[in-house]
Amino acid sequence: MSEPIASLPGTVVDTMGGGDATLASSVQTFLSDGVPTDAAGWQQLLASAMRIAAATCRSEGALLRVPPAL
Repeated sequence: MSEPIASLPGTVVDTMGGGDATLASSVQTFLSDGVPTDAAGWQQLLASAMRIAAATCRSEGALLRVPPAL
């Protein structure tokens, strides 16, 4: 299973933190919703994690960012 890089407005300015953002988003999903039990659940987890990573890479300093309307 895979998920492409999320497309968000703005320029990528700092890729530091992109992997950490992906991991943090996944752990947050595990803690709040449990581990996905089907392919659709995993796909949703990956899509959300990639959007958060994309938002994080659009600001300097590797600070976790959440895109609008997530």
